[in-house]
Amino acid sequence: MPAVEIRGLDRLRAKLDRMRRNAPMVARQIAEESAALLKSNIPPYPPPPAGSKYKRTGKLGRGITAEVVTIASNISAILSATTDAVPYAPYVIDERHQAWMHRGRWWTLQAVARRQIPTIIRRAWDRVKNWVES
Repeated sequence: MPAVEIRGLDRLRAKLDRMRRNAPMVARQIAEESAALLKSNIPPYPPPPAGSKYKRTGKLGRGITAEVVTIASNISAILSATTDAVPYAPYVIDERHQAWMHRGRWWTLQAVARRQIPTIIRRAWDRVKNWVES
């Protein structure tokens, strides 16, 4: 009867065990890098409308956060505006609630995040590939 010999099975098992133990840490690092990327790509304020006398405070921009949230076994990078500090944020930079006077002038958080998806995916794949090959 033919025999099959597998060499290096102990090393493979050890590597897979290390990967299982380290997976949450790697996932969190990817999420933290993604949150930083999202935050760093917030565009500047658009120019004020012609004739506007409103003095901008910068409070809206300071209220934008990018954070990593863990719920159960899911780790997410979330880009949001703190509505406690900036209650009007949804009317300016949220796709679903943006007021008519801001449409087409102000960017939205959702659009900012969508533009970064290809970069986030590429960086995540690179990180996982390097991790698996290490």
